[in-house]
Amino acid sequence: MLRNKRLIHLTLIVWATAILSIDAAAQNATVTGSVHVKTAAHLQTSVVYVTGNLPKAAPMPAKTIEQKNKKFIPNHMVVTNGTNIAFPNLDRVFHNVFSLSPGNAFDLGLYRKGESRSIKLKKPGAVEIYCNVHERMQANILVVDNNFFAKPTSNGTYEITELPPGKYKVAGWIPGHRAVEKSVELQPGQRLKLDFTLPAPKLPKRHLNKDRLPYGRYK
Repeated sequence: MLRNKRLIHLTLIVWATAILSIDAAAQNATVTGSVHVKTAAHLQTSVVYVTGNLPKAAPMPAKTIEQKNKKFIPNHMVVTNGTNIAFPNLDRVFHNVFSLSPGNAFDLGLYRKGESRSIKLKKPGAVEIYCNVHERMQANILVVDNNFFAKPTSNGTYEITELPPGKYKVAGWIPGHRAVEKSVELQPGQRLKLDFTLPAPKLPKRHLNKDRLPYGRYK
């Protein structure tokens, strides 16, 4: 008899937990819409993300950006805070990966083919990455501190789900430009349509070397 009572009690707890979970999910909101850019290639580099009082995300599994044929491959990426990013050198020439972006500045120094060096970016925002030897080598990383972001599909649509009700900023970002931000106040269960029109990426662009001086001539 006592055992049966315990089983019934446990069953009731499981059911109550499931009902509460379903109710919480029903209270969450969704932001969806379209991203409009100049070309399909530009669309692939864009990201829509949400900022505000949201649960922090854990670092992603380690990422890799190769240095090959004097290019960063891939040349754009979105990661969560603290994600390890490796920069292997696959070229026959030396490279020196660096960034001067506030809060995420770094300098990996000069290294040869076959070597790889890594960084962890810890401040949310856009990070512009360059090579101190080859001016045209450029990449952009967007660092976010939560998992509420999305890359548009091939037809430009995006969807960010399971957002708790509250006030946030929803931003559309593309490399080389400031994010386009829109303030929202999400209601329980709301499905908000929000479209973004983003400018074409500014890559490659003129910039200074790691010493904030103009580049010299390199072969």
